[in-house]
Formats: sequence, structure tokens, C-alpha cells
Amino acid sequence: MPRHAPLMKIYKCKELGANVIVEGKDISVSKQLALKMAKENQGKYINGYDMVDVLAGAGTVAEEIFNQVSDVDAILTPVGGGGLVAATCVAARALSPKTKVFGFVPETCPSMLKSLEAGKPVFTRCKPTLADGLAVPLVGVNSFHTMKGIHVPLLHMFNTTILSILLNTGIHSDIIYKVLPVKESDIAVGILRLLETEKVVAEGAGAISASALLAGSLHELAGKKVVCIISGGNIDTTMVGRCIEKGLAADSRLIKFETMISDRPGGLAELAKITAETGASIKHLAMVSGVFFSFVSFELRTRSHFKIPSEDFFF
Repeated sequence: MPRHAPLMKIYKCKELGANVIVEGKDISVSKQLALKMAKENQGKYINGYDMVDVLAGAGTVAEEIFNQVSDVDAILTPVGGGGLVAATCVAARALSPKTKVFGFVPETCPSMLKSLEAGKPVFTRCKPTLADGLAVPLVGVNSFHTMKGIHVPLLHMFNTTILSILLNTGIHSDIIYKVLPVKESDIAVGILRLLETEKVVAEGAGAISASALLAGSLHELAGKKVVCIISGGNIDTTMVGRCIEKGLAADSRLIKFETMISDRPGGLAELAKITAETGASIKHLAMVSGVFFSFVSFELRTRSHFKIPSEDFFF
């Protein structure tokens, strides 16, 4: 696993009996090491997002959706290496052709988006992201071509289930409807909203589809029946805290500003009094000695509190 892999993911794999080796700055470096070790030890390298059996397994997620929910207009899914979204596309084409599949990538690592623009898998330099599970610099070849409709030379690589679905429904190009980038601030808000409203602890990669929907930019889905695939809860406790802070700030519920405080007695008390009257809470207060100047962080109950007139905060 890459060095930035969540501790939770490492511990869970160890609990299941895996020998976890943490090496490499990103998944591409770790992959090269794994390939080398497999060759040296006469082992088999299993690609977690591009092996055809893994793709077939990922497709059962969409199969369960169609078994449990009728008339689905759209499925929103995370996109990293491309395995889950490719399998979802195949299942949708076979079981519900009218269902549109949307894929979402972190804005800081849009490898699938760049690959679709180039018409082939291309290496993409990734920046740090809250959705670290989707930080895959090079998407899977099988996954990419499956999304594009699959090339005939690759047919023999697919297992019987996927092959029969593809042949029975026809082989077409671009069975993915759209792949869109999601901002880091929207991912943070998505993690926060899932935690607050659904009591679901999701990692950034798992929450990205819900994050995109909550951002309010998918106007074409208004009034539609939409299913968000929330996959992954491998998030460390410390990261949850940081995501909550970032989410509150992005949602305009955590604000920071500068204000002058009178040097007369009760100046600071007046700040606390007005803050309490607005329903906000002071999270942090730093005073510059001798100038009666303060840096204040407030936590607000709702984003509408952000509209408090600035003249109310001169003490």
C-alpha cells in the first residue's frame, strides 16, 4: 500500500491475515513493487480495479441496486482506477438501459477524465486529495475500454457473465454517460453531511458521489430517482476531525474574521454576549496585545448565520 494509505485500511487488512507492505508515494509506485515481488516469488499479481474477475464482482453492486430499486434514472459512482464504474456501466446496459451512469473523480486527480479526453489511458500527476482511495494516476486498461464499449481483441479476457451481458445487449461506444470532477471543498461537505444526516462514516473516496449531488450542480437530475454508491469507510479518526472542520468551513458554518475590541471594561464580554444572541459559538479567539485587535473563529448553527451584518461585530 502507498505510504498515505489510511491506518484503518492497513489494520483491517492485517486483521484478515494479509501481509501488508507499506511502500511508495502513490499507488503507481506500490503497484510496480507488487509486480516485482510477484515475479520474484512466482506469485500472481491481482489488480484491484482492473482484473476481469474483480470487475465482475464490482458489477454485482449495480445488480443489487436494480433488484432493490425500480426505475432508477441515474447511478452516481466514484471513479479511481475505473473498475467499479466500468462494471456499473455494463450492468446498467444489461439490466436497465435507460439508467445513466455518472462517474466522479477528485478535481486534484482526474485521471479517468484525462484518459477519456485522450481516448486512451494516460498517466496523470495527482495532488493530495481527501479522496485518497481514488488517487490512481493511471486508470485500468480493461476498465477504460469497458467504459468505452470494449474492443473486440479484449473479449477473450472477460469471464462468461460479463461477456454474455455485453453480447446480449450489443457492444456500443461510451456506455458511461458522464465523468465529472469534484472539488475538495465539496468532498469535505459530503463527508460532513453523511455523518450528520445519515450517521454514515465514509471516507472521501466513498462519499464523492454524494458530495457531487449535494453540491447542487447536477441540475439535470432534479426530480429524478438517483442512487449514490457510497463505497468505503477507511478513514482515520484524526482525518474525520479534519474533514469536519473543512466541511463546516466550506458550508459557511465555520467562519473566521478580524475585529476591533474596545479597550474599555466589558469589551470582550460584549463580543461574547452578541455571539450568544446570534446562536453562534466562539471556537477560537486570538488577541494582538496592545492593539485590542482580535482574530475570531465562529461556529454557526446554519449557513444562513453567515449573513449577519458585519457592523454587529464592532465592540
